[in-house]
Amino acid sequence: PAARKLLRDRDGHKSDWDSFIWLFGPHFPYLKRRLSGLATAGTMTLDSPDNAAIRLEAEYWDGLVRLSFVDESNNPPLLGTDRVTLPALEEEVKSLRALAEDSPQIIWKEDEEGQVTWANRAYLTLSEQINPTPLGCFPTWPPGPVFEQPDKPDQTLRHIVRRLPAHIGIGSQPKWYEVTSVYRDNAIVHFGIDVDEVVRAETTQRNFVQTLGRTFADLSTGLAIFDHHRRLISFNPALVGLTGLNFEFLSTKPLVHTVLDRLREARMLPEPKNYRSWREEIVALETAAKDGNYCENWALPNGQTYRVTGRPHPNGALAFLFEDISAEVSLTRRFRAEIETARAVLDEVEVAIAVFSESGAMTMVNR
Repeated sequence: PAARKLLRDRDGHKSDWDSFIWLFGPHFPYLKRRLSGLATAGTMTLDSPDNAAIRLEAEYWDGLVRLSFVDESNNPPLLGTDRVTLPALEEEVKSLRALAEDSPQIIWKEDEEGQVTWANRAYLTLSEQINPTPLGCFPTWPPGPVFEQPDKPDQTLRHIVRRLPAHIGIGSQPKWYEVTSVYRDNAIVHFGIDVDEVVRAETTQRNFVQTLGRTFADLSTGLAIFDHHRRLISFNPALVGLTGLNFEFLSTKPLVHTVLDRLREARMLPEPKNYRSWREEIVALETAAKDGNYCENWALPNGQTYRVTGRPHPNGALAFLFEDISAEVSLTRRFRAEIETARAVLDEVEVAIAVFSESGAMTMVNR
């Protein structure tokens, strides 16, 4: 019964063996390593370097280990039990205190009225930076506040996580922490992790995305970006103007096939010969764009011509660029007509004409 009382797991996580090592380790250094040779030795007696009145006798029996704690002092059994447990508890408290003090996290404890009752070294250092002690004075208790009245958990909401700024110095940028607050035993324990670099990175990313958004908004080329699930995740106003698709529809994040179906209904796609071949073209369009080699001119029924380019994006996303090249195509056709007219005129001239380039190559002759 005395052994069972000692080995009772106090936190619900230790096995009987772990509880035994935890209890007797402070009395017998390197206990676990020394007992690892018991199967070979058969029997073993371990003396405590701190107390000659106690020893540990160990025997190995066919896969079983029998351990006897012998206390030859004149103390009553209850005191003997306390002598075993107390050093283990003291060692555990010392380890926990060292972990809290050496933690890079800021950790502090408050009562229900918000008064700081305990804080680790990192919190005290930060508090001193925010609320410096006047020259010639000693720091007072409790330390000055680090954050402005953070929300506190209670018996209903026992766990809260949020980001809070700590203002160090007048005019300086705030230092951000992710604070986790836990309600425990009528007190609140706070854990703060420095996330200043994360906040700065998120702010930089957000500013970059906003800059890109403003840049895309000013482009005359329509832009449509689909994620790896082939849903529309971003587009610019030029796409609405070029395709005639309304903003409400595009904002629903439609699939690429749905967008192309709408374009076909609005007669903003080249008219296919039949529906089946058109669907095959749609699949080929998506595949070609994924490989980074899709570029095609769409001659629309209304006389306009669009150049559609597909480009792969990271993580399997796709970007389509829609550019109105109607004026360029019209100009090219006009130039081609003028050249053909000039060639026809030269062919009617009875004088033989040959045109040579600077390198001596003949570039044009008449009939």
